[in-house]
Amino acid sequence: MQNQQPLFTLRIPPKSLQAINTLRSHDETRYTLCGVCVEVSLSKPTLLIATDGRRLGVLRLDDDAEFNESPSATKATFIIPNDLIEGALAAIKTSYVNTHFTLAYFPGTAGSKAYVEIYKDNNYRHSAYCIDGNYPNWPCVIPETLPENKLRPGIALNLNFASSFEKIADILGTPGGIMQFTGTAHDPLVVRIGGNFVGVLMPMRDSDLPADGAMENTLPKWLQERIKPPTIPQSAIPAPQSPDA
Repeated sequence: MQNQQPLFTLRIPPKSLQAINTLRSHDETRYTLCGVCVEVSLSKPTLLIATDGRRLGVLRLDDDAEFNESPSATKATFIIPNDLIEGALAAIKTSYVNTHFTLAYFPGTAGSKAYVEIYKDNNYRHSAYCIDGNYPNWPCVIPETLPENKLRPGIALNLNFASSFEKIADILGTPGGIMQFTGTAHDPLVVRIGGNFVGVLMPMRDSDLPADGAMENTLPKWLQERIKPPTIPQSAIPAPQSPDA
């Protein structure tokens, strides 16, 4: 990698990198989804984005990027590769990485690829080339408006995917969070955790639904029989008595 001046540097809290990394893909055939996308601009907040195709998370960082004095560009979008992320997250477990990482972005030039460097003081410093390819157009997945008091019939969610957002809330130290319905049974749910994180959870497709009757529109017969009020024979019901009796 060439020794050049970074376009900008960016402070990233370890918990932010750990939280957004929860949602990246582990499918190596979808290599652009196996990293974390970073969107940086002089005029807009810095965003970390990750998705595996079923879940999506967008995390806004509190600190803005610090561009160099004569930047060649005023914005950048790039994908941090998985190896660099895992190395940084492993370093979180050591005592010297407990505040924030600094990420430096080096744009590609003629004959060289763009790369990023993550470091913490003089104790941790690693670099890697950015993942080639375009990240999916994630803004088109997030509904522009959220209808009020709109219930969704027949929605099916994967509990493992849904629980991952609870894990993110724990990592960010933000208890609670809400899921909002956005339309029909095939539209995404919007997840909000605090003021800086917005996620999207896609409902299960029909092809993903279990074939054992677990998603039928009626309760299992054994449960219906358990909760159904017992039928009392008509002959066992005492006849009403006259007030004069």
